[in-house]
Amino acid sequence: MDSPTVLIADDHHIIHLGLSALIKKIKPIATIHFSVDFPSVIELVKEHAFDLIIMDIDMPGGNFQSTLERAKQIQPRVKVIAFSSADETLFAPRFITRGADGFLDKLSPKSQLQSAIESMLDSGSYLSPKVKEIFIKTALKASKHHQNPIDVLTNREIEIATLLIRGDSLKKINEKLFIHVSTISTHKTRIFKKLSVTSNTELANIFKLYNLGENN
Repeated sequence: MDSPTVLIADDHHIIHLGLSALIKKIKPIATIHFSVDFPSVIELVKEHAFDLIIMDIDMPGGNFQSTLERAKQIQPRVKVIAFSSADETLFAPRFITRGADGFLDKLSPKSQLQSAIESMLDSGSYLSPKVKEIFIKTALKASKHHQNPIDVLTNREIEIATLLIRGDSLKKINEKLFIHVSTISTHKTRIFKKLSVTSNTELANIFKLYNLGENN
Protein backbone atom coordinates (compact mmCIF):
# COMPACT_ATOMS: atom_id res chain seq x y z
CA MET A 1 0.00 0.00 0.00
CA ASP A 2 2.13 2.88 -1.32
CA SER A 3 -0.42 5.69 -1.06
CA PRO A 4 -2.79 4.96 1.83
CA THR A 5 -5.48 7.33 3.01
CA VAL A 6 -5.32 7.79 6.78
CA LEU A 7 -7.55 9.58 9.29
CA ILE A 8 -5.93 10.84 12.49
CA ALA A 9 -8.70 11.43 15.02
CA ASP A 10 -7.49 13.19 18.15
CA ASP A 11 -8.46 16.43 19.87
CA HIS A 12 -4.85 17.58 20.28
CA HIS A 13 -3.15 19.42 17.41
CA ILE A 14 0.30 18.29 18.55
CA ILE A 15 -0.80 14.67 18.04
CA HIS A 16 -1.89 15.50 14.48
CA LEU A 17 1.51 16.98 13.73
CA GLY A 18 3.49 14.13 15.28
CA LEU A 19 1.55 11.26 13.74
CA SER A 20 1.32 12.99 10.37
CA ALA A 21 5.11 13.40 10.25
CA LEU A 22 5.58 9.75 11.21
CA ILE A 23 3.12 8.50 8.58
CA LYS A 24 4.77 10.64 5.90
CA LYS A 25 8.12 9.13 6.87
CA ILE A 26 6.69 5.63 6.36
CA LYS A 27 4.52 6.43 3.32
CA PRO A 28 5.62 9.73 1.76
CA ILE A 29 2.63 10.03 -0.58
CA ALA A 30 0.00 9.09 1.99
CA THR A 31 -3.16 11.22 2.09
CA ILE A 32 -3.93 12.32 5.65
CA HIS A 33 -7.14 13.77 7.09
CA PHE A 34 -7.74 15.07 10.61
CA SER A 35 -10.60 14.99 13.09
CA VAL A 36 -10.95 16.47 16.57
CA ASP A 37 -14.17 14.77 17.73
CA PHE A 38 -16.25 11.63 17.19
CA PRO A 39 -19.03 13.17 15.02
CA SER A 40 -16.50 14.49 12.48
CA VAL A 41 -14.98 10.99 12.24
CA ILE A 42 -18.28 9.69 10.90
CA GLU A 43 -18.70 12.64 8.54
CA LEU A 44 -15.24 12.08 7.09
CA VAL A 45 -15.81 8.32 6.77
CA LYS A 46 -18.91 9.10 4.72
CA GLU A 47 -16.89 11.35 2.41
CA HIS A 48 -13.58 9.49 1.99
CA ALA A 49 -12.42 5.88 1.68
CA PHE A 50 -9.86 5.29 4.43
CA ASP A 51 -7.32 2.52 4.75
CA LEU A 52 -6.58 3.32 8.38
CA ILE A 53 -8.13 5.34 11.20
CA ILE A 54 -5.98 6.15 14.22
CA MET A 55 -8.62 7.13 16.78
CA ASP A 56 -8.23 8.47 20.29
CA ILE A 57 -10.56 6.61 22.64
CA ASP A 58 -11.49 9.82 24.50
CA MET A 59 -12.71 12.72 22.35
CA PRO A 60 -15.69 15.11 22.50
CA GLY A 61 -19.09 14.37 21.03
CA GLY A 62 -19.64 10.68 21.63
CA ASN A 63 -17.74 7.51 22.46
CA PHE A 64 -15.16 5.29 20.83
CA GLN A 65 -17.20 2.08 20.64
CA SER A 66 -20.25 3.48 18.86
CA THR A 67 -18.05 5.48 16.48
CA LEU A 68 -15.97 2.39 15.71
CA GLU A 69 -19.07 0.32 14.95
CA ARG A 70 -20.61 3.05 12.79
CA ALA A 71 -17.36 3.59 10.86
CA LYS A 72 -17.11 -0.12 10.09
CA GLN A 73 -20.74 -0.23 9.00
CA ILE A 74 -20.01 2.51 6.48
CA GLN A 75 -16.62 1.11 5.44
CA PRO A 76 -16.35 -2.59 6.39
CA ARG A 77 -12.77 -2.83 5.16
CA VAL A 78 -11.38 0.12 7.10
CA LYS A 79 -8.86 -0.68 9.84
CA VAL A 80 -9.14 1.16 13.15
CA ILE A 81 -6.48 1.36 15.82
CA ALA A 82 -7.44 2.60 19.28
CA PHE A 83 -5.06 5.31 20.44
CA SER A 84 -4.72 6.11 24.14
CA SER A 85 -2.39 6.71 27.06
CA ALA A 86 -4.55 4.42 29.21
CA ASP A 87 -3.02 1.18 30.50
CA GLU A 88 -2.87 -1.06 27.43
CA THR A 89 -2.92 -4.26 29.51
CA LEU A 90 -6.36 -3.26 30.78
CA PHE A 91 -7.89 -1.49 27.80
CA ALA A 92 -6.34 -3.11 24.72
CA PRO A 93 -8.06 -6.51 25.15
CA ARG A 94 -11.40 -4.77 25.73
CA PHE A 95 -11.26 -2.65 22.57
CA ILE A 96 -9.76 -5.35 20.37
CA THR A 97 -12.37 -7.95 21.29
CA ARG A 98 -15.04 -5.34 20.56
CA GLY A 99 -13.90 -4.65 17.03
CA ALA A 100 -10.73 -2.51 17.00
CA ASP A 101 -7.91 -3.85 14.82
CA GLY A 102 -5.21 -2.78 17.23
CA PHE A 103 -4.32 -0.69 20.25
CA LEU A 104 -1.51 1.84 20.39
CA ASP A 105 -0.20 3.42 23.58
CA LYS A 106 0.40 7.16 23.12
CA LEU A 107 3.35 6.91 25.48
CA SER A 108 5.12 4.30 23.35
CA PRO A 109 8.60 5.16 22.06
CA LYS A 110 8.81 6.50 18.52
CA SER A 111 10.16 3.20 17.21
CA GLN A 112 7.10 1.34 18.51
CA LEU A 113 4.71 3.96 17.13
CA GLN A 114 6.33 3.55 13.73
CA SER A 115 6.23 -0.24 13.96
CA ALA A 116 2.54 -0.15 14.87
CA ILE A 117 1.60 2.13 11.97
CA GLU A 118 3.64 0.05 9.52
CA SER A 119 1.93 -3.11 10.77
CA MET A 120 -1.54 -1.57 10.44
CA LEU A 121 -0.85 -0.38 6.90
CA ASP A 122 0.78 -3.63 5.79
CA SER A 123 -1.27 -6.32 7.55
CA GLY A 124 -4.26 -4.46 8.99
CA SER A 125 -3.61 -5.34 12.62
CA TYR A 126 -1.27 -4.56 15.51
CA LEU A 127 -0.72 -5.93 18.99
CA SER A 128 2.20 -4.85 21.12
CA PRO A 129 4.31 -7.74 22.47
CA LYS A 130 2.79 -7.16 25.92
CA VAL A 131 -0.82 -7.28 24.68
CA LYS A 132 -0.13 -10.22 22.37
CA GLU A 133 1.16 -12.17 25.37
CA ILE A 134 -2.06 -11.40 27.27
CA PHE A 135 -4.20 -12.71 24.40
CA ILE A 136 -2.13 -15.85 23.99
CA LYS A 137 -2.30 -16.63 27.70
CA THR A 138 -6.05 -16.03 27.71
CA ALA A 139 -6.56 -18.25 24.67
CA LEU A 140 -4.38 -21.03 26.10
CA LYS A 141 -6.21 -20.88 29.41
CA ALA A 142 -9.58 -21.04 27.67
CA SER A 143 -8.47 -23.93 25.46
CA LYS A 144 -7.95 -26.09 28.52
CA HIS A 145 -11.65 -25.90 29.27
CA HIS A 146 -13.32 -25.06 25.96
CA GLN A 147 -13.06 -26.22 22.40
CA ASN A 148 -11.96 -23.62 19.87
CA PRO A 149 -15.39 -22.56 18.55
CA ILE A 150 -14.08 -22.23 14.99
CA ASP A 151 -13.45 -25.99 14.98
CA VAL A 152 -17.22 -26.60 14.75
CA LEU A 153 -17.36 -24.93 11.33
CA THR A 154 -17.01 -26.85 8.08
CA ASN A 155 -14.33 -25.84 5.57
CA ARG A 156 -16.97 -24.16 3.42
CA GLU A 157 -18.35 -22.26 6.42
CA ILE A 158 -14.87 -21.04 7.35
CA GLU A 159 -14.37 -19.89 3.75
CA ILE A 160 -17.64 -17.96 3.78
CA ALA A 161 -17.05 -16.57 7.29
CA THR A 162 -13.67 -15.23 6.18
CA LEU A 163 -15.25 -13.39 3.26
CA LEU A 164 -18.01 -11.98 5.47
CA ILE A 165 -15.38 -10.65 7.87
CA ARG A 166 -13.62 -8.97 4.95
CA GLY A 167 -16.83 -7.10 4.23
CA ASP A 168 -17.95 -8.99 1.13
CA SER A 169 -21.67 -8.96 0.39
CA LEU A 170 -23.59 -12.16 -0.33
CA LYS A 171 -23.61 -11.21 -4.01
CA LYS A 172 -19.84 -10.72 -4.03
CA ILE A 173 -19.33 -14.07 -2.29
CA ASN A 174 -21.57 -15.61 -4.94
CA GLU A 175 -19.30 -14.20 -7.64
CA LYS A 176 -16.17 -15.53 -5.92
CA LEU A 177 -17.36 -18.98 -4.89
CA PHE A 178 -20.05 -19.62 -7.54
CA ILE A 179 -22.57 -20.57 -4.86
CA HIS A 180 -26.20 -19.45 -5.04
CA VAL A 181 -26.97 -16.44 -2.84
CA SER A 182 -29.68 -18.35 -0.97
CA THR A 183 -27.17 -21.12 -0.16
CA ILE A 184 -24.67 -18.55 1.11
CA SER A 185 -27.40 -17.02 3.26
CA THR A 186 -28.14 -20.45 4.73
CA HIS A 187 -24.45 -20.98 5.49
CA LYS A 188 -24.30 -17.54 7.13
CA THR A 189 -27.27 -18.38 9.36
CA ARG A 190 -25.61 -21.67 10.39
CA ILE A 191 -22.29 -19.94 11.11
CA PHE A 192 -23.96 -17.32 13.30
CA LYS A 193 -25.91 -20.00 15.16
CA LYS A 194 -22.88 -22.25 15.74
CA LEU A 195 -20.76 -19.38 17.07
CA SER A 196 -23.61 -17.61 18.91
CA VAL A 197 -23.00 -14.29 17.15
CA THR A 198 -25.45 -11.82 15.64
CA SER A 199 -23.25 -9.63 13.42
CA ASN A 200 -20.19 -9.70 11.18
CA THR A 201 -18.34 -7.62 13.79
CA GLU A 202 -18.93 -10.26 16.47
CA LEU A 203 -17.91 -12.94 13.96
CA ALA A 204 -14.66 -11.07 13.27
CA ASN A 205 -13.94 -10.84 16.99
CA ILE A 206 -14.26 -14.62 17.39
CA PHE A 207 -11.85 -15.25 14.52
CA LYS A 208 -9.45 -12.61 15.81
CA LEU A 209 -9.35 -14.15 19.28
CA TYR A 210 -8.84 -17.75 18.15
CA ASN A 211 -6.51 -17.09 15.20
CA LEU A 212 -3.98 -14.79 16.83
CA GLY A 213 -1.01 -16.25 15.07
CA GLU A 214 -2.21 -15.69 11.50
CA ASN A 215 -1.78 -11.93 11.15
CA ASN A 216 0.46 -10.95 14.03
